[in-house]
Amino acid sequence: MTIDMRAKKILGHQRNIQRYCSLLATDLTDLERQYLHKRIAEENAALDRLSMQMNEPPTLTNERPLEGAS
Repeated sequence: MTIDMRAKKILGHQRNIQRYCSLLATDLTDLERQYLHKRIAEENAALDRLSMQMNEPPTLTNERPLEGAS
């Protein structure tokens, strides 16, 4: 996964978490609140997975095989 793709995914998860937190500040039923808490936990888990992947070397979008390499 490229660095740019990772950054976009991280930003998307962060925005989702912010949106869900904003919704929690509104008048919701208990079921709606439970759903939002579940979604926030899922988004945080996805962020954790991405941060673990950050330890892996990124791939570059313009990667080409080396001349003479098989």
